[in-house]
Amino acid sequence: MPFPESPKVTYDKAPLEEVICQLRFNPILRIDTELPSTFQDAIRAEYPLFEEIKGHEQELPAEVRGQIPPEVLSLLRQAAELKKYNFASSNKAWTVTLSRGFIALTTKDYSTWRDFYGRFERPLDTLIKLYSPIHFTRVGLRYQNVIRRSRLGLEGVSWSELLSEHIAGIYAAPDFDRERIQGTRSVAEIQLNDDCGIVRLNYGTVQNSSSAEVGYLLDSDFFVENIGTGDKDHVITRLAQFNQKAARLFRWCISEQLHAAMGPTEH
Repeated sequence: MPFPESPKVTYDKAPLEEVICQLRFNPILRIDTELPSTFQDAIRAEYPLFEEIKGHEQELPAEVRGQIPPEVLSLLRQAAELKKYNFASSNKAWTVTLSRGFIALTTKDYSTWRDFYGRFERPLDTLIKLYSPIHFTRVGLRYQNVIRRSRLGLEGVSWSELLSEHIAGIYAAPDFDRERIQGTRSVAEIQLNDDCGIVRLNYGTVQNSSSAEVGYLLDSDFFVENIGTGDKDHVITRLAQFNQKAARLFRWCISEQLHAAMGPTEH
């Protein structure tokens, strides 16, 4: 494991903005050609709100099209044409999305993995029962955190004091005028142990569109491709591993000062 073990905690002031779980599979055309009414009936008690979304292809400028390989352009066109079905909870905090190529659960109200998986289990069971995907081509779990110093009483504290040195980067450079830094953004792809998969870590400064406050993004996208099975237990085991590693990764990214400011409770 590239990230050290750390005590499992929950934060009173967690910076988590959104969690997304997505399972991709080879296209099942019946999802496109038939309204998923039976699927809706199975999950409607938890997700009563329905919306059908039809993709609209956006024409790319000629100078951009000329720089993109034809096979990539073909994939972009296919993605634009996808029909998606959204099934949302009454408060719109949770959304299940179904298309011919994937199922996903998205929330801005994440509390625990047990609760998250509990809300995903019925849609997943229903997908397997109704459509029988042969195998999943990608299993992914993504945590998007945005650290906002104003919410933590840390206004004026440098990112070099709130982030681990390996994440702070230029903010931790000695004898450097940090006021000159207009923004940063980095992406790292890290292989997990035991061929468990990969995490794509996207990190750097982001600006709030309404308040103009500069926050810090820690966006960890855990995934494995071509797992070769449609077995539910195998998928859930892999997702649980990602969840565990995500907590370790987040702790590895932040300093003790930031950790303490968010109000951790061990359990």
